[in-house]
Amino acid sequence: MGYDARGIIGTHSEDCGGKVGESAGLPQPRRRCSDRQKGDEVRAHPFRLVQLKRPVSHDVIRCLESMLEDAKRGEVHGLAFVVMKTNREFFYNACGEAHRNPAWAAAMAATLMHGTMKRVFNEEGS
Repeated sequence: MGYDARGIIGTHSEDCGGKVGESAGLPQPRRRCSDRQKGDEVRAHPFRLVQLKRPVSHDVIRCLESMLEDAKRGEVHGLAFVVMKTNREFFYNACGEAHRNPAWAAAMAATLMHGTMKRVFNEEGS
């Protein structure tokens, strides 16, 4: 994945010795002198832009697998959650008993907020 600014940054074709309107009377695209032409030697690009992959969050995977095992044993009857995506967007949802009993889900969310705020203000030793 890269970005090519040649379509934005350029000089008139006359600067490179080209002639405008050679084929079928249409103007040729503007080119820079550094653009490759037929017979030019191939130059390596000095850099290219790449999109880096974000690392997988293994602790999230372990947590989800642990909850799934508990649910398969029948030990989890409801779930209320918020998911943070890699682009800092988030979504929330509830399922099972947490969906059927929104007051209970709200109490669980308040407990989560209380514990999180304690961590924000360093009131907890973790």
